[in-house]
Amino acid sequence: MIGARVVTPEGPRDIRARIVIGADGRNSFVARAVAASTEEMEPASRGFYYRYMRGFASPDGRMAGAAEFWQREDELAYVLPGDAGVTCVALSLNLEDFAWLRLAPQERFHERLEQHVGLAERVRAAEAYGPVLGNGPIPNYVRVPIGCGWALVGDAGLHQDPWSGLGLDMASIHATFLTDALLAWFGQNASESDALASYHRRRNNHALAGYHRTVALARDLRQLKREVSEPDLASA
Repeated sequence: MIGARVVTPEGPRDIRARIVIGADGRNSFVARAVAASTEEMEPASRGFYYRYMRGFASPDGRMAGAAEFWQREDELAYVLPGDAGVTCVALSLNLEDFAWLRLAPQERFHERLEQHVGLAERVRAAEAYGPVLGNGPIPNYVRVPIGCGWALVGDAGLHQDPWSGLGLDMASIHATFLTDALLAWFGQNASESDALASYHRRRNNHALAGYHRTVALARDLRQLKREVSEPDLASA
């Protein structure tokens, strides 16, 4: 089959492949091109705003070196250290608060961070490194990730609200599932359809419980505190 059609200085050229893998994110061109069907879909419950900062200190005053998560009612603040002394500071907001912050993001982002005990002073002491950026509410979905000559992995096949941070881990694990399936097919230990069906089953068996929990909790993150405070009746 034709895996890609490219335009070169010498003219168009077809590149043939046994399979085309869409690992091209939420707006996957591959998913659109093959008209991948949807198994599940839930509306968005949250949005993100974030800013990169320099000189952001950890609670002990040293340079931030580990991720931090701060909850305030139905809101999560994140501190995500990166390279070269740059730290990403982010907020996960429900739709009402996201719409409010969107009206004046540069000012209101910091106004909300001021309300997170333990962060406010460090935010004020750090240096902004670029503007406040937003990531609008995006529906949650599970797509059928396989078909004749194609497969989807990562957000191309499954996207859930990023508040939980599960997306990157899932994408990495599901890539190994797809690799196992392709090795079985290419090694003639399974047919194409059987190998890809195995990938589909393994992805869903691994992902769907976490997907459903992430989507359910995203509607109101105060549920997280209730989970911690309520006794574990199963172990009582």
